[in-house]
Amino acid sequence: MNNKTSLSILSWNIHGNSDAQEGPKNKNQEVITFIEQHQIFCLQETKCKFQIPNYRCYNKNRNSSKSGGICIGVHRSLEKHVTHLRTESEDIQAVKLCGILRNPSRDLVIINIYDSPPSSSYKKAQRNKEETLDELMNFIMQLADTELLVAGDFNARCADRNYEATLETSNWTNNRSDSKLSYQGLSYRNSDDKILNSRGKKLLDTISSVGLTILNGSVLGDISGRYTCHLYNGSSTVDYMLATTKVKNKVRNLMVNALARFSDHCQLTLSLDISLPCSYLINDKQYDKAPKRFAWNKETDPGKFKIELDRGEVKDVLNRILNTRCKGISDIDEINESIVTIYQHAAESVQICKNKQQKRNNICGKEPWFDEELCILRRRINRYCRWLSKHPSNTSLRAKLFATRRDYKLSAKAKKNSYIEIINKEIEDGKTISWEHFSNLKRRNQHNVDMDAYDMEKYRECIIKSTNEYTYLGITMSLTGSYKLAANNLRRKALRGYFSLRSIIDWRFLKRTSIIKLVDALIKPILTYCCPVWLPYLSYAEIYQLQQSNPHSNTRVTNLFSRTPYEMVHLSMLKWIMGVNKKTSNIAVWGDTGRVPISLSVIGQITEYFQRVKSKAEDGGSCIVGHAVKEQQSLNLPWYAFMDSLLNQQANSEEQCTNNISPKIRGRNIQDQLQTSFEKMWEIERHTNQKLRFYNTIKSNFKMEPYLQFTQKQHQARATDLAKLRMSAHRLQIEVGRYHGKPLERRICPQCTTCDSQTIDCFFELPFLELQVETEQHFLQECPAYADIRENMPLAAKELLADLKAFLQEESNTSQAATYIHKLLKRKEDIRGEADDPRQCS
Repeated sequence: MNNKTSLSILSWNIHGNSDAQEGPKNKNQEVITFIEQHQIFCLQETKCKFQIPNYRCYNKNRNSSKSGGICIGVHRSLEKHVTHLRTESEDIQAVKLCGILRNPSRDLVIINIYDSPPSSSYKKAQRNKEETLDELMNFIMQLADTELLVAGDFNARCADRNYEATLETSNWTNNRSDSKLSYQGLSYRNSDDKILNSRGKKLLDTISSVGLTILNGSVLGDISGRYTCHLYNGSSTVDYMLATTKVKNKVRNLMVNALARFSDHCQLTLSLDISLPCSYLINDKQYDKAPKRFAWNKETDPGKFKIELDRGEVKDVLNRILNTRCKGISDIDEINESIVTIYQHAAESVQICKNKQQKRNNICGKEPWFDEELCILRRRINRYCRWLSKHPSNTSLRAKLFATRRDYKLSAKAKKNSYIEIINKEIEDGKTISWEHFSNLKRRNQHNVDMDAYDMEKYRECIIKSTNEYTYLGITMSLTGSYKLAANNLRRKALRGYFSLRSIIDWRFLKRTSIIKLVDALIKPILTYCCPVWLPYLSYAEIYQLQQSNPHSNTRVTNLFSRTPYEMVHLSMLKWIMGVNKKTSNIAVWGDTGRVPISLSVIGQITEYFQRVKSKAEDGGSCIVGHAVKEQQSLNLPWYAFMDSLLNQQANSEEQCTNNISPKIRGRNIQDQLQTSFEKMWEIERHTNQKLRFYNTIKSNFKMEPYLQFTQKQHQARATDLAKLRMSAHRLQIEVGRYHGKPLERRICPQCTTCDSQTIDCFFELPFLELQVETEQHFLQECPAYADIRENMPLAAKELLADLKAFLQEESNTSQAATYIHKLLKRKEDIRGEADDPRQCS
């Protein structure tokens, strides 16, 4: 038997899900608490994907604009009654609720709409397309045997006008396009907004055509027709609830709630009488409380824990378990519960229960820079919002609200910047670096929603299936024993940490060396997690070739290193730090940062681990590790064979007995030896790289260059330009022409001659004529387009310019060189802006 219950529906223009001061609104507890009071919510202007736990959310965002965005959320208890309807418009979405009205043959269609203001840039760009209200009318005409409820932000002001429709024939319910309506005439409703604009007239025409009526100011709860939008220049009613006559008769009340600080629109709450079993609207599922969590700490006494496990009562329970014959699943569950109870009692007795940190009240703010001053400003905003909702004509109150909002945003931004500067200063001073410093600055994921109770219900009877891979202690392995999956998964995790770090720190105020220090402290441990186990399998080829150190080999060792997944991440981070593009030569990046590949930087840690586990096997102990090493040794498996050959080769080179060297020192020696071999191969291979002709003329040693030490904000762009020129990651014709496949003699300087292809062909037919190629040397020393910049250089720098190696490598001249190159490249960009792009020359 169906019982009469109430369905609560929310409509709210949320004014964007993101909030610069308080984070995503769908993560804010105040917003969640308000939304959870309703079974269905319709949000407008979300601007992104919006998700709330325990709700099925249907999102629709604009493809051609970052504005707009709408979302309908339906509580999971109603999910079986909901069907999502497809609409052509980006600003209209609809769901159909089946079997919730008294008439079982009638369904309720809820439509959510957002119509941007006519003066918005989006509407101007879409002026040749069909109007949103026309699309709404066309969509409604396609519906049959349904009742309608339309909610949204129409940006239309209808004054106190309304239409009341009555049906002449029952055919209208089956086909709206062939219906005949009779009106009681233009009716009136209560409204605080007395303005009727052109959009409002069009809305009134639309509702008169499809048999809808405006609920604002015509039903209980909103008798006066309150304002729904409050801006700095006035208040208006632009958010409406529209419904058919039968739906209007089922409305209990419509409330226009007080203005909240999260948006300049008020929330509209509609209570509707429906017929559904109460259990559909109330989550009556009861779940057991999660068990307590335990954690060892410095104060925990292991001896006391053992004493608790040696008690007589525990031994009696264990004996009873040993004598139990399992006849079914219930017996297994009982044994498992008994064992868990033993450990829980023992842990509680020695007080190793993990203390949950008390969460800070949302009113006080979660961010570390959110202090008492911001808390007071936020409370003041909430108070002004409530007062303005009651007294919308009070201009002084409106001015105070928006002035306080502006002060709140500026103050929060300033405090956040100050907090970031403190963190940057700590990094510069070499203090302890950890993710704890950045956890509160991390951008929250706006799309991730924790598994809710309804999802958990699906997995209660789920059968665990066999799989081709499994994860143990964070390392993913396949059935074949391959560690490629582990390396790729760690690579993805390191990339997530790397992008989080990029979004958190303000690198303009940091030395590049400090950023590298952050990468080593925060990202490298993720990338090399458990590397002694999996890295020897994956780095065998490149390290073996490096040991051979054959300069006449066709195999380029540096290419082998750069193709590994972990080194790709390493190089990507270094290129971002230096400000060069991803196609920049890896050899140049290694050389200017003075860093070797990741696998070589951890080889000492790997060899130390190998010697430690090998000693376990040689000691003859019964530990699992010892048996595993013996198995590797007897079968000569790749991990043991590679590490053993690496140690033996190093021992032969030193001509010392392995027993005379500690594992740590020996590992360090092997690492130093391989790094020296890598530097030798780097020296050989960089001279065979055609892209690095200029780089080879100025680079002498494998070391970090001085320009990476720049700290001033204004010098960061100059250091980037210097790095681009050194590594040939620039847009000079010597490099651009190489990408276009031009011969060297045709990569001419566009400032010294024409770029017309026919004229150039004629020049090449002339004897004894050589056109000037735009090389780095010509760009820096000779090109007449930059003569005035060279003349204005300081005298000391001008003297060094004749010797480019001294000019770019001299540490005392690095700042002058970076400034000079920055001015040249800026002038070149200005010239390109005035003329045709020289890259179009052919």
